[in-house]
Amino acid sequence: MPQTPSLKDFRRIVVKVGSSLLVDQAAGALKRDWLTALAARIADGSLRVPVQATFAIENIKQAVALSNAHHRAGKVLVTPNGKVG
Repeated sequence: MPQTPSLKDFRRIVVKVGSSLLVDQAAGALKRDWLTALAARIADGSLRVPVQATFAIENIKQAVALSNAHHRAGKVLVTPNGKVG
């Protein structure tokens, strides 16, 4: 089971839904509690984000081209440290 990240693991946190900015920078107890709950849901699998493709850093041009496409089925991820999973 993945380890739940803590807020101290992140230098900056930005949460967006579509083009709406929900949280920028974790400051204050309310945001900290909310982000901790969000991280727990991500870790336990109850919050999922569709991923269309994952690219190695060497294929950044293809990743950017797909990311800029108008009709994607999910996020485009770049893995700078090699393949995930």
